[in-house]
Amino acid sequence: MAGIKPVLQALLVADHVYQDKLTGKHVVCGVFGVMFRHVATPSDGTVDLSSDNRIKSGFNSGSPFAFLSLIDVHGEQKFSLRYVRLRDDAVSFNIKFKVNSPDRLNPCQTAIALPPLPVVDGVYALELIWNDVEPLGSYRISVMPPSGENL
Repeated sequence: MAGIKPVLQALLVADHVYQDKLTGKHVVCGVFGVMFRHVATPSDGTVDLSSDNRIKSGFNSGSPFAFLSLIDVHGEQKFSLRYVRLRDDAVSFNIKFKVNSPDRLNPCQTAIALPPLPVVDGVYALELIWNDVEPLGSYRISVMPPSGENL
């Protein structure tokens, strides 16, 4: 049974993930797929909020969370979350973790704290890897200039 490939049901990146103590349900808050670079504040503390400089939408998330839901996990399985800039396949971070489930039919859900995400313009992917080699899925995040111009 240990050789059965797990199935990724959900991979989300969000500002916060909470778990209800009574029900065990996860509450995923602030799911995002776009971040906008913040405009640097001048030393005098003023910020130019003209249409070219304001952040139109999105959020610089700081240290977000990844929410995962997997099925067909039997026993202890090794995974990693790798954050990759797609333009050149540069890896920003790689988090290794294990999931243990006695019953592969029950979903395994977990939240993993991520380090601060890079805010250099580009398109990134948070990739879920099984057993150090097998990709199970990914979640794309775009980092945009403050004006929201295309990359």
